[in-house]
Amino acid sequence: VEELARAAGVAVDTVRFYQTRGLLPAPKRVGRRAVYERRHLEVLQRIKRYQAEGLPLAVVKKLLATGAPRSAKAALLAAVTDQRGETALT
Repeated sequence: VEELARAAGVAVDTVRFYQTRGLLPAPKRVGRRAVYERRHLEVLQRIKRYQAEGLPLAVVKKLLATGAPRSAKAALLAAVTDQRGETALT
């Protein structure tokens, strides 16, 4: 977890917090060791990007559930379209 946190530029506590909130999938277990993969780093990078664009974690979680790596703006517009059937933003 320390290596993952360092690579993503976040604190270990942040990684654990995201896991408990369901934003970051649990690591694979090999014996007593937790093994994180590239996908974990990619998710952390997406979370940071979405947060830098001003999105709260509740919205980030929904965007991560779509699985498509895209900008927050594109993902948010897609979510609005899915919800309302049309895009009408001011």
